[in-house]
Amino acid sequence: MHGIDKVRFISRSSCPLHGDGVAEATGGLEFWKSVRVDSAQRTFRLLKCPRCGVALTDPYPSEDTVQWLYEGRDSDNYDPVQETVMDWLKDFFARQDIRRIQTMAGRPPLMTVLDFGTGNGRFAMACRDVFPGCRVDAVDLQTEPPASLSVASGIRYSPLEAFQKEAGCYDLIILRHVIEHVHDPLLFLSSLVQRLSPKGVLYLEVPNSDSAQTRFFSSSANAFFLPYHLFHFTRQSLGGFLMTVGLDSRISTKTLPIAGCILAALLKQKRSLIHQALGVVLHPLQLFMDLLFGKSTLAAVCTRAAFSKSRQLSV
Repeated sequence: MHGIDKVRFISRSSCPLHGDGVAEATGGLEFWKSVRVDSAQRTFRLLKCPRCGVALTDPYPSEDTVQWLYEGRDSDNYDPVQETVMDWLKDFFARQDIRRIQTMAGRPPLMTVLDFGTGNGRFAMACRDVFPGCRVDAVDLQTEPPASLSVASGIRYSPLEAFQKEAGCYDLIILRHVIEHVHDPLLFLSSLVQRLSPKGVLYLEVPNSDSAQTRFFSSSANAFFLPYHLFHFTRQSLGGFLMTVGLDSRISTKTLPIAGCILAALLKQKRSLIHQALGVVLHPLQLFMDLLFGKSTLAAVCTRAAFSKSRQLSV
């Protein structure tokens, strides 16, 4: 039995992103579009909340069975770090991304960094390289670290369950492509904000649901990454959500090189180095489409609002 066959799916009836009980009582989600996902052998609906503009996956994997989607680190979320030219390029651009994040945040002094949802560990290693002497922690669902971190020095890996029992704050928390996976983003992010140091910065990335990829490849290449992604944000809806959590944010858009992923999905093949290499060749076309129809990723640099209304919850 494949992992996805063990997942129980639940119908969506309301939006949980408001934190005031009204959303749960009013429901009223509006149909946006349907997406057929062959790997799951089902069609999913995307429903929009008229109150906040966020789109929600329906049906969605239950919280007690969703771990089967990530069994064995087989999904693209855990693309292994290898000794290839392509990986060297990815490492280089990961370090460039980390430097860009620090610049966007105003170059604050950093002593502690958390890479939450570290995946294959690439960005945790980039933080270690860019911020020598800084303590770098990495967290993910699995008990054991990804292969790259099991041999890496200078990085402490903690499974989520152990991290939740710890205390301590961070000057920079990196949250790349995480909140769209969790069942209660409001509770989750409010909790994580409490782990920011007084002048700490949270950097967050989510896919842009108003992009060239979602416009042209929603079904043919599963551009919404269903059923892994439970929530789908636009620039406006992400800003409203972060304000609800009690964060001041500066949101920009960026291009994530995903032409290779889309090509593999269109060909119904497992992504390989060949697809990634072809993705490099096709990247100028992606840049052109992103310019015309919207970039693939939303990036937010966040600090605590002066009068934060976020929940006082402990992780």
